[in-house]
Amino acid sequence: MKIEDYLTLIRNLPVMQQCFRTKHSTWKKAERKIPWLAVLNDKIFNKQDAVTISRQDIFATGDIRELIVRTIYWGYPGA
Repeated sequence: MKIEDYLTLIRNLPVMQQCFRTKHSTWKKAERKIPWLAVLNDKIFNKQDAVTISRQDIFATGDIRELIVRTIYWGYPGA
């Protein structure tokens, strides 16, 4: 078996839709230490207990601080 045998499959994988779900409660401790994070989390979680973040969501984020936070939440959803 060679990777070349799977090139079509690999090229068609929906990697931008790969997503993870993270709970707001996971980040409460960090919010207590970083005041601006609580404000940003209000925006990200929008009064929900959890949020699903995809790669596409991250790339569509215009604010650098929010982009970094969303990337962390995507990469470490249960931290």
